[in-house]
Amino acid sequence: LSAAVALYAQRQDEVRLVFSDLQMTMLGGATFISLLRQINSQSRIVCCTGSAGVEQNEEPARLGIRRFLPKPINVEALLNAIAQALQGT
Repeated sequence: LSAAVALYAQRQDEVRLVFSDLQMTMLGGATFISLLRQINSQSRIVCCTGSAGVEQNEEPARLGIRRFLPKPINVEALLNAIAQALQGT
């Protein structure tokens, strides 16, 4: 994931949206998102998770994550979350 963060840092002007899982083995989703926010605090991020109740957890809110998709991901919900994130709503 450090390679992903480095690539984002190099090409952030080309990235309109980041889609990430909150549960990652090596770096961890919250750490990954925190690093992206350090590079660009206005990063538009949509997250998915298999953990129930994560929306009520304080950490995602602290990271500015407002859009969660439960697994398995519903395609319509994914498209709506992406559209909302890109529109800034």
